[in-house]
Amino acid sequence: KPPGIYPTEIPVNILDDPKRNAEVLVYRALEKLAEIRCHVFYSCDWVDHREDPVPSGDGEADFIIAHADFGFLAIEVKGGLIGRNGNTGEWYRVKRDGMREGIKNPVNQARTSKHVILDQLKSGWGSNDFPYIRMKHAVVFPNSDRPALIDAFGASMPLSMFAFKQDMPDLGGYL
Repeated sequence: KPPGIYPTEIPVNILDDPKRNAEVLVYRALEKLAEIRCHVFYSCDWVDHREDPVPSGDGEADFIIAHADFGFLAIEVKGGLIGRNGNTGEWYRVKRDGMREGIKNPVNQARTSKHVILDQLKSGWGSNDFPYIRMKHAVVFPNSDRPALIDAFGASMPLSMFAFKQDMPDLGGYL
């Protein structure tokens, strides 16, 4: 397939679902990456065939960006106002009533997607001639402001692996 975004249009059921608004914002921000020969895949389901799979055995990457020279990037998107409790490490979303709702760790989700996809590429390629592939994972919070503290999420999660509301106008250039 030529560089572009896939699917080429967002399905109506996703456009009509207010809970998917953040993904729609990111989709729109990534559409122009085809200009630099990127393949952008939205909502990529996967099955974990590794020796120690994720508990459910399956999952989904919100976005995968692939480029022949730069490798691939697995992205997890979380909408709403997102935060992390520094004492417990738990992630949460602030609901409209101000209460916190626990969410899955978005960094772990993106990292898992990255490793499952790499393992699937390796299994289909053959171990002796598998090329070096650059790969990274990232998280996008399109409705949340960038934290003021550079170490807001801790040493294992530098802010450079996150994109925030301020990054959305040039998200493709930021990632």
